[in-house]
Amino acid sequence: METQIKQRLSVVCDKAMLNKVTLFCDYYGIKENDLGNDKIAFFKAHQAKLDSLAQGYAEMASLNTEICAEFCNCEEEAALRIH
Repeated sequence: METQIKQRLSVVCDKAMLNKVTLFCDYYGIKENDLGNDKIAFFKAHQAKLDSLAQGYAEMASLNTEICAEFCNCEEEAALRIH
């Protein structure tokens, strides 16, 4: 039976990179503590795609807010009719 030796690795990064790592982990369902060399390599390889995805969500935020505000009255009316 093989014995595995685990070591802790600390990485210092700026807030922007930390946000990217957090988005990456959230998107792929990975715990930040579980990031290993293979996942870090994957992150680096897909960083442009992830940046684009995050930018797209940020750009859509105001439109989504407008849509929600537009339909808020409809939701309230429907709730009143149900109750």
